[in-house]
Amino acid sequence: MSAEDEVKSEVPRDPSGVFVKGVSGNPGGRPKGAKTNRLSQDKYYNVVSRLKEEGFDLVNESLALFNDPECTIKYKVQLINNMYKYCAPTIKAIDVSSSDGRNISFNMNFGEPAESVDSDKEND
Repeated sequence: MSAEDEVKSEVPRDPSGVFVKGVSGNPGGRPKGAKTNRLSQDKYYNVVSRLKEEGFDLVNESLALFNDPECTIKYKVQLINNMYKYCAPTIKAIDVSSSDGRNISFNMNFGEPAESVDSDKEND
């Protein structure tokens, strides 16, 4: 049995092999001096400024790809999803319920008011 096997056997796990709550699967921790894989802020800004210097415009490039007839629907949806997060805030889902079990209804208007279904019936 190697030293690594001994460390693994010392980590408490439940019968299915999952780590017990509150116990780390990496008891040795992160090695001192280990570098992160993320770009540092300086490197990020260097990349962004270089792209600007070269005339790369993410919005226009994305629109050009989107309008390309060979661009697949799947890729167009990915473009929209990736760009949308920079255009509008993320909306958190909420749970709406009443304490007495009655139905709750509400209307949300995101633009021009829509004609109500009831007003269409009244005009007939």
